[in-house]
Amino acid sequence: IIINRIIQQEEKIHIINKLMPIGVSDKMIDKIIDHYGSVPLAIQKINESMYNLCEVEGLGFKKVDSYALQNGEETTSVKRIEAYLNYLTQQSTQEGHSWTGVEDVVKSAKKELKIDAHYIEHFIQSINNNKDSYLLNVNGRITTKFYYGHELKVFNHLNRINQKYIRPQLNNDELEKIIQDVEDELQLQ
Repeated sequence: IIINRIIQQEEKIHIINKLMPIGVSDKMIDKIIDHYGSVPLAIQKINESMYNLCEVEGLGFKKVDSYALQNGEETTSVKRIEAYLNYLTQQSTQEGHSWTGVEDVVKSAKKELKIDAHYIEHFIQSINNNKDSYLLNVNGRITTKFYYGHELKVFNHLNRINQKYIRPQLNNDELEKIIQDVEDELQLQ
């Protein structure tokens, strides 16, 4: 048990050396390791993109963005823009919206990221060609693949129901009888 703890602490040194200088607390480092399940996987995810930390409970885009910029991330990087659009989409869904118009996305991203709009527009144009992206641009609406897929399923289900729906042909006497039977059964009178 002691040897395993020493090995774990030795592995943890690598992530501490990477994250502590940019202000990540020891407690948050433990949370990151717990989230990814191991130190090597956490380091791999961080090396892929500091913005992967947005997945960790308690680390939102703004905090991770400050870490990434301190770590040398370019302000116009694709990873940064994508992470912000993921954040913006999540904020929008929490307000009950399943998509955000491209114009609103560009305006918000330009303001928040403090970069020229053409970087954001270029990224948005490339979204659908990136199989690894969580995002989609559907007719000028930015959404996640998850929400788009679920809305498409709901649409197809409702469409199927609508196409097979046959309105009951009841006259008033039959309808009154059905209502009376239900009222009697529920003892509503």
